[in-house]
Amino acid sequence: MVTIQQLTGINAVIFYSAQLFGSDDGSGLSPTQVSCIINWANFTAAGGGAILLGYFGRKTLMVSSQFFCIVGMVGLWVFSTYIISSGL
Repeated sequence: MVTIQQLTGINAVIFYSAQLFGSDDGSGLSPTQVSCIINWANFTAAGGGAILLGYFGRKTLMVSSQFFCIVGMVGLWVFSTYIISSGL
């Protein structure tokens, strides 16, 4: 699991979340609020993943998540090729 976190870059997002998403000028969320939101989202996703792991097993979850990643990449390609290129 740690290898997947490292390869996806989620550790960098968590570590630098305050600098990446927070605003010091008062126009948005404070860096502390942003860090809390991201850490709670990570905690909730990990809990949901643990529950799904109990129901479906590790192999099923890994294969299905890779399938959804492929579908998402194809969707991004279609969007960037046809929607953005055509100027819609």
